[in-house]
Amino acid sequence: MRLCRDVVKGGPSHHLLTVLTSTMARSLFRRRVMWREFVLLDWPFDASSTLAVQGWSFWFSVIGIITTVIGFYLTLVQLVRTKSATLRVKEELQNIQFVVSRFSGVEETSRAEAALAAARKHVRNAEWVQASEALEVFSKSIHILHELKIDDIASHDEALSKAALHARKLCERLEGPSPGLSDAEAPKTLTALRDHDRLLTSIRVALDRSNFK
Repeated sequence: MRLCRDVVKGGPSHHLLTVLTSTMARSLFRRRVMWREFVLLDWPFDASSTLAVQGWSFWFSVIGIITTVIGFYLTLVQLVRTKSATLRVKEELQNIQFVVSRFSGVEETSRAEAALAAARKHVRNAEWVQASEALEVFSKSIHILHELKIDDIASHDEALSKAALHARKLCERLEGPSPGLSDAEAPKTLTALRDHDRLLTSIRVALDRSNFK
């Protein structure tokens, strides 16, 4: 009877009952949570869940295949981009090489023209030492033109080789034991030098045309 009166009046017994009730409720809730977690983790191994597990496995496999295909596609795209970038860099390097070669070609053509004009002048004046020096510069410049291997003047390679050979032999003739040219040799030499001048003009025109390609 006293215990009942304590519970009704809110005494110590009432407080003890409240604590016990709360503890049992929390214990029951934890057991339910643990049971749900166990069921959630255990259901794939349950015989009754075989079809469901197979279905989910199928869709996961499909997703894996799709992911692999997408990854492979992205890899191919990256490779194509890398190859395209490499080709563009190669083309730019070729363009730079062409510009540098053409600039060198124009420079050597101008130097050869100046040296050839000086050589013709010295031959007319019978200034053999100066003529030989000018011909050496001319021979070196046209040799460089030949070695540059510029496509736009490739058709003149043979003529350049012959002109360089003629200039070297003429230098040897002017610097030989009997330096100078006879009255009969001088006109022929001037004619050959004029032919060289026309060759340089053709080369200059070809290099100028290359600017518009």
